[in-house]
Parts: sequence; C-alpha cells; structure tokens
Amino acid sequence: MITPNGRFETDTKLCLSMTDFHPESWNPAWTISTILTGLLSFMLENIPTEGSTDSSNVVKRRMATESLEFNIKDKIFCELFPEYVEEINEVLKVRHDFLPQAATTSSDNTSNTSSPLDTFTLNDEAGQASEDIETPTS
Repeated sequence: MITPNGRFETDTKLCLSMTDFHPESWNPAWTISTILTGLLSFMLENIPTEGSTDSSNVVKRRMATESLEFNIKDKIFCELFPEYVEEINEVLKVRHDFLPQAATTSSDNTSNTSSPLDTFTLNDEAGQASEDIETPTS
C-alpha cells in the first residue's frame, strides 16, 4: 500500500493470501478481479492482520477524501496514471473553491452532514469525476 487509507500501513508487507507474505498460498488461477475483490473484502472488515492498522470509519473517510491530493503529489502515480492527473486536479480545484465557502456558511452548524464534495470516485468508463453522495445520519 502506498496511499494512506486507515486500514493498512503504508510501505509495509501485508499478510494476505494473495501477497508474497504467504507464497505457499498463491493460486495461479487468481485474476486481477479476484485479487481486487480480496483486497476490497479486507478493506471493509476490521480483522487484524500483519500490516493492518485500526482506525475509525471517520478516519478512513477522511483519508479517502485526502487520497486524491496525496496521489497527485506522487510522481510514480502521475507517471502510471497520466489520464487521471488533469481530472484529479479539476476535482481538487472544485473542492478548494467550495470548501472555504462551506466553512464560513456552516461554522454555526455542528450537525453530521456531508457535502457532495466529501467523497469523489473516478469513473473509468466515462473518464470523468462522479460524486458519491452519502445521506447524513442522525
């Protein structure tokens, strides 16, 4: 893992059956899809394993929001994913332009509400940023 995410330590070997931590459990029938599904399942649970870290969902959400800014500063990320650099910069500009306004208009509001700009995902098929809007919980 390179990007801080609240589930796994960065730059640390992960104790997962699909990593070189357990070469004896490697299965050549695994595909990129099955490996990513396995990583997703580990991201969504809190079972401790070598290389994992324990953090709250709030911290994980904050790190997810900060991941675009983290990755855009990473030279290797930009070299590997040049098609996303401009898109990420546009998303970050919108956030930057929106957040100062949101901070001044909601300074008296202490409720647990989310902005549509809190979480962004990249849409591979459409090649454009899409919003993942979550409804606030009370």
